[in-house]
Amino acid sequence: MSLRRASWVVLSFGCGLAVAACSSDEKPSEPSNVDGEDIPVPRNDDTRTPDDTAEPDSSEPDGSQSRDDEPAPISRPPTVVPPEDTTVANGTSPRGGSCSKNADCVPGMTCITTIGNSAAGFVSVAGGYCSNTCASDLDCAPLGDTSHCDKGIFGIPTGFCTLPCDTGAPAADKCNGRTDLVCYGSPGEAGSCNPTCGSPTECEGFGYCGFGTGHCQSMRPDPGTRVGGVCPAGEPVTCSGFCIAETDQDGICTGPCRVGSACGNDPALRCVPADPSYRRGDFGFCEQPCTTSADCSAGIAVCAPTGFVTSGGEPERTCSYALSIPTTLNQRLSVEELALPGMPAGLLGIGAFTPGASVFRLSAGDDGVCVSGTLSSGSPVVLVYQFGSNDAVPFDASAFQGFSIEQSATPTVALQAQLSDHPGLFFQNEVIEGRSFPLADGAVVVPFSEMAPLVAGAATWDPAQLEAVRLAVGVNGESGPFEACVSHLGFE
Repeated sequence: MSLRRASWVVLSFGCGLAVAACSSDEKPSEPSNVDGEDIPVPRNDDTRTPDDTAEPDSSEPDGSQSRDDEPAPISRPPTVVPPEDTTVANGTSPRGGSCSKNADCVPGMTCITTIGNSAAGFVSVAGGYCSNTCASDLDCAPLGDTSHCDKGIFGIPTGFCTLPCDTGAPAADKCNGRTDLVCYGSPGEAGSCNPTCGSPTECEGFGYCGFGTGHCQSMRPDPGTRVGGVCPAGEPVTCSGFCIAETDQDGICTGPCRVGSACGNDPALRCVPADPSYRRGDFGFCEQPCTTSADCSAGIAVCAPTGFVTSGGEPERTCSYALSIPTTLNQRLSVEELALPGMPAGLLGIGAFTPGASVFRLSAGDDGVCVSGTLSSGSPVVLVYQFGSNDAVPFDASAFQGFSIEQSATPTVALQAQLSDHPGLFFQNEVIEGRSFPLADGAVVVPFSEMAPLVAGAATWDPAQLEAVRLAVGVNGESGPFEACVSHLGFE
């Protein structure tokens, strides 16, 4: 799979954002400074960047036409530098808080605004960022393992320490509730608050929103191909963000965003969680809304639920890249596949992901839902049946006694479940303390009384708070070709 991108790149979490780089031991981590960038470089073999020589069109990021008297994009940095901030920090804005000058921040901190200079002009943090300066991640260690030294995309000598956050937590409880910061990390664990912008309004006073970088910039960005547009295989990428695609196949344009915030410089677009358990404020991909798959690029994308619901209570839907061969990329079933006979009542959506290097293909038919591909040792594929929404609106299963499942698989399969009131904490069927109980092939019932948290004593199982049922395929470390199919999943 290829992620062809601009200057932003994507994370790989233990939760299953499978498009991008892990460290060699595949330990989930916050963004780190790799070659001076504030997000790790993707693991994919065919990463390609947009064609810097492509002619910009004459439209604004919001689709309006540019004026003749406004400056056109240039290919070199401007020569005028912003004035130096000589004010002394004596304000009330905490670490990660917004600011326009040092005096806005609490004593001992600096207001980070301009963070570099490029062909896009001066590049700034949307809303400013109160923090301490740093030269490396070691300088940020006292704040916690997930605080890193953000040096923007320029490899500048001095960066700033990011604010830790808890992914999966309510948006108001992380990153100071800011809509221009995104929380990166594994679900339920500490992550890192990184600057991002998704609309021109978030960059008022700082310039334009560079969708591909998540930073504000002084020069108007070339809009490029909009989110949901096709990026043809073998051609220079002109996406306003980046291209997500199979190697040597056409792809669609998307970009990084904060779930719950505007994205792609277009209020009509939606930010889709990069992991099924993410909440507002966490990392996501920008996608085009849809009603049916006919609204999406034919043969390239399908209309699939995002995990959220609209104000009218209907599942929110966006155009998701339709994968044709096994890949590490997260996958979601289309609304047409979800309408097939045999799907459980109350189902919001079905998706699948891997926390590592396994490649797989998600599909559905009259015989049920299947994942197939090649397992990498220690890298299971997780099939997610979502019943409650990502807005922490649960599915009440308290009228039932347990889960009813019928499945067959070449590797071992374990049942897990997620509750809306405990994001990031997973429950699984356990009959002996410390030992998971794999599902047997064929029909099986797992009583709710056997459900226990993976972390002993962390919470109490409550079927009234059910959000998702997860089937982890290959939990015993199997590797090699595999197939796992679920012909029935419901409640007993």
